[in-house]
Amino acid sequence: MIRIEYHVPRIPAYNVDAFREFILNSSFLQRYKIEAGLRMRIKSDDVAVFKLGMAWIKMFLFGVKTPEIKPK
Repeated sequence: MIRIEYHVPRIPAYNVDAFREFILNSSFLQRYKIEAGLRMRIKSDDVAVFKLGMAWIKMFLFGVKTPEIKPK
């Protein structure tokens, strides 16, 4: 069994659908402030999910603050 928490930082780089599922079905949206328009787009727009994923990688792995993701 693969433990997803070990792979979450890397998921956006190779699996947009898995990252979308993580965003929508975990506490991600309760923990981070995401602009309302972007919240709507990530439900169906792969490019929006990918861009959010790249921002997540920058924030999670490197501590870079991004305008897309802000802690609540």
